[in-house]
Amino acid sequence: MAPALSRLQALLQDIEHSVLFLRDALRVEPDGAELQQRVAAELGLPFHSTIEFAQEAARLRNAADELIQLVTPPRHLVFEAAGSFYTTIALHTAMQSDIATFIAAQGGAGVSIRDFAQEADIDGEYFERLVRHLTTYGIFIETSPGVFANSAQSMTMANKPEFCAHLDIVMREGTMVAPHWPRFLEQRALGRQSGSPLLPSPFSLVSNGVPFYEWLHSASAGVRRGDTFNLAMRGMSVTEGLAFLPADYPFAELRSDTLIVDVGGGVGSVPSLVLPHAPHLRFLVQDVGPVISQALVLAAPGTRMRRWIVEGRVKFQVQDCFRSQPPETDGAIFLLKNMLHNYADEQAERLLHVIRAANPAKLLLIDRVLFPATAASVSSTAPSGVVTSQRATTIYDLIMGGLHGARVRTLAEWTSLLVRTHFKLENVWQLRASTGQYVLEAAIV
Repeated sequence: MAPALSRLQALLQDIEHSVLFLRDALRVEPDGAELQQRVAAELGLPFHSTIEFAQEAARLRNAADELIQLVTPPRHLVFEAAGSFYTTIALHTAMQSDIATFIAAQGGAGVSIRDFAQEADIDGEYFERLVRHLTTYGIFIETSPGVFANSAQSMTMANKPEFCAHLDIVMREGTMVAPHWPRFLEQRALGRQSGSPLLPSPFSLVSNGVPFYEWLHSASAGVRRGDTFNLAMRGMSVTEGLAFLPADYPFAELRSDTLIVDVGGGVGSVPSLVLPHAPHLRFLVQDVGPVISQALVLAAPGTRMRRWIVEGRVKFQVQDCFRSQPPETDGAIFLLKNMLHNYADEQAERLLHVIRAANPAKLLLIDRVLFPATAASVSSTAPSGVVTSQRATTIYDLIMGGLHGARVRTLAEWTSLLVRTHFKLENVWQLRASTGQYVLEAAIV
């Protein structure tokens, strides 16, 4: 009993400290003038209006999670983990039905799930049970038996096609891959024993060896699945709180007319976030042909993106990231957002060698950092001294492994990868409202 009591007291002290800090901070009325305060208000994230608030909120969640583990019977926690795929089923079903948008359209009042199900031509009894399970995660609120209202969590899916597309990619492709993990592990082990080529990922068993991005734009993926993925990447920007990016990294301090090459930049989410606050910069957004075509369609007359294109602040370019960069990029800042976690080390090294050959002024990697450290050593390994919950980060690690044969890297692995490609890690900035993302700034050596 003594170890449990000692740990309980320590956790309660940590929780009390964080709660009092956040309470006192929230009592100070923000003036709304600073970028970070405006973004926090727009996203409804009061505990992220400063980096200090966000770090204290992370400490509070870590302590609360550990407290739950301490006081819950271990078998119960394991059982809940075993049944977590039912949560995915429930969430995917609720999202596809668009029940959150329907509830929001009623003015926020509770809605009878069975009445909704009747209109949607789905079985009300089982749908109600699925939604009820989601309430245990704070997704929806059962205001009276069978009547459900939106919570802050379920409201993230109401009239939010980009975020829902992000969730859909995670759940649908993840469900496709899930049954193949045991066979994948066995075949990888056999391959190592025999010296034969190793399977790159569980997804290769689904696609007959076709890489994920190639499959995504093929007939096998289904109609417009590639478009759904592009929509999902814009949704990921919201999930990761990237609206804080101009506040969390000093883009405004870069010299006038600096060119930033956004490798694999999709439809231009980074310049859309940065240019309103650093209009003196220029962006060259590179990606594959279908993505660039969609980006140009989205940059319709009257949009900010079209204006930036006309002003020469943004240019879209079809570019294979593994081929030599065009001369215009020589000496530019290169930025890779959520790119390298798609690739195993060999491919990641090839990509970075291509960038190194362009003589970049600096390299900015916006990506996740995995911290497998014990709680006692967290402060010595995390750049800020605070590590956010690793649950989402490890989920992304499995997504990258399952679909691409890639990984989310630790800080030591990032440092080693950069050294092997003749870069040196110089600075690390935490993205305060992300699922473990940081801006890693490196220079050539």
